[in-house]
Amino acid sequence: MAALLHFPDRIFSIWKYTISHRQLILRSVKDKERGISTRVDILFKSVAWMSLPISFSDLRVDAASPEQVEFMTTSSGAILQDTEKLFVLRGKSSQGYVAASVYAFDESTREFDEPDIWGNLSFYAPEYSERTPEEWRQLGYSNGRRLRKASPDTDENFLHQIIKDCLLGLEISVEQASIDAFIEGMDAGYTQRAR
Repeated sequence: MAALLHFPDRIFSIWKYTISHRQLILRSVKDKERGISTRVDILFKSVAWMSLPISFSDLRVDAASPEQVEFMTTSSGAILQDTEKLFVLRGKSSQGYVAASVYAFDESTREFDEPDIWGNLSFYAPEYSERTPEEWRQLGYSNGRRLRKASPDTDENFLHQIIKDCLLGLEISVEQASIDAFIEGMDAGYTQRAR
């Protein structure tokens, strides 16, 4: 079975857990020495339960098998609700579990301390209006991938966040070329065409 996500040669750390939205973010930052020029954030939303080490190398995310679900529910006492799924996270020398309703990821050129795109719409604030069309294309691609990965039963808050992200042209002054690049990226991400 193919992995839901697989990031070989990258190190991910638990970055943030937001209690109010039950959102977990794992992050892999840029590393010039290793030739890694992007940052990857992985979101798990509506987290019901987790058992994780603090970091993973060569992270792979899979849907849990029925046996793994039984093991998790027996060992933790947690029961999965209808909208929740169990995800298995594996690294070179570690393994963990997250029970959540949905997952998404974002790969970008953002720096170590810039906010993630899910919990902070200041990413679209006026100070970012100078982004190049290629940066907007990448942002659109990430949003398209998020939308494609969203399951039909994804909660409305998650979908509303994506819609807000896509309405960037209504809130700030962005050149038409950047808006066009964002739309092209969104289409490419949704259809998973090569960039």
